[in-house]
Amino acid sequence: MNSKNLQYFLTVADEHSISAAARKLYIAQPSLSQYIRRIEESVGAPLFKRTPNGLELTDVGQQFYITAMKTESLWKNFTSNLKAPDSQKEGNISFGITFQLGMRVLPDILIKFNRQFPKMNCYVYDKNHVELEKSLLNGELDLAITHIQKQQKKPALFYDCFLKDPMVVIASPQRELSKEPGMVVVENGKSVIDVRMLKYEKFIYPKKDNQCRQIIDALLAQNDILYPNEYLTNNQFQTIQALVSANLGIGIIPRSYVTKTIPIEIFDIPDHFKAFWECCIVTRKNYRLNYIEKRFGEIVKECCIYMGQETKV
Repeated sequence: MNSKNLQYFLTVADEHSISAAARKLYIAQPSLSQYIRRIEESVGAPLFKRTPNGLELTDVGQQFYITAMKTESLWKNFTSNLKAPDSQKEGNISFGITFQLGMRVLPDILIKFNRQFPKMNCYVYDKNHVELEKSLLNGELDLAITHIQKQQKKPALFYDCFLKDPMVVIASPQRELSKEPGMVVVENGKSVIDVRMLKYEKFIYPKKDNQCRQIIDALLAQNDILYPNEYLTNNQFQTIQALVSANLGIGIIPRSYVTKTIPIEIFDIPDHFKAFWECCIVTRKNYRLNYIEKRFGEIVKECCIYMGQETKV
C-alpha cells in the first residue's frame, strides 16, 4: 500500500463522501471507489459504513485512520525536512488554544513539534473560543486551535475542521442506568441511551457560558427536556466526571475528554441528534500559512485525532 492510497483513504474519511473526496483529489469517482475497495480488501475488513450523515468509519476504519495519519505524517516529516530551506526551520511561532484543549493535547503537540523544529520558539495563548476569534479578527493572532459549533462560525474566518467529537452521557455505576427498562439499547456494540428518559435526572454539566453547554441544551430541548434539573455546574470536565462518579448526578461531556481512571459508565447518544462539537484550526480567510505553520497544523491534527480515538470503548 503506497502513500497515494493512504491519501485517498484519509480524504474520503475527512469528507464523509466518495464524490466530495473525488472532487478534492481531482480524480474520477469510480476510480476512487475502486481504490477504497482495494484498500478494504488489503485490510480484510470494511473501513466505511453508510449513515444518514454520509460515510462514517467503522471500528476497524477508525484504527486504520490513526495508523494512516501517523504514516502520512512520518512521510511528510521526512520529505518536507529535505525540501525546506534552513531559514524556515528556525524562528518563532505563536498560536492560541482553548484551555480545555490545551490540557488534553498541548504537551503532545509541543513535544512532536520540538522534535522536528528544535530551533523554533513557541508562544502559546490560552483563551476561550470567543476570545480566540476576537484575537484572530483584530490581528493579534494568526492561528488558533479551538472547538466550534457549525452555526457559530464567523464569515471572516476560515475553519479547517478535522475532528467531530461526540457528546456522551456519563453516570455512576451505582446509578445502574442500563438496568432501567427501555433506557439503554445495544447497537453495533455500543450502549445507546434514550435521552428522553433522562428528564427527571439530576444534571452536572458546564455553565451556561460554556460552548459545550449550548450543545447539551440543544440536545435536551430536542428530547423535550426544556427545564433540566440542574444540580451542579462546572466547566472542568474532569471535575464533572468526579462528581458523577460519586453518584451526585449524571453528566454529558465530549467523548475525548472521558478520563479512564475515573469509574463511570459511558452511553452513546443517537447519531441523528448530531450532538458533537468540531475541533478546528482557525485562521483569517485572507491569511496564508507559511511552511512552519502548515507543519504545525498537521501535528495538531495528528495529536487531536489520536486524542479522539484513545477514549473509544
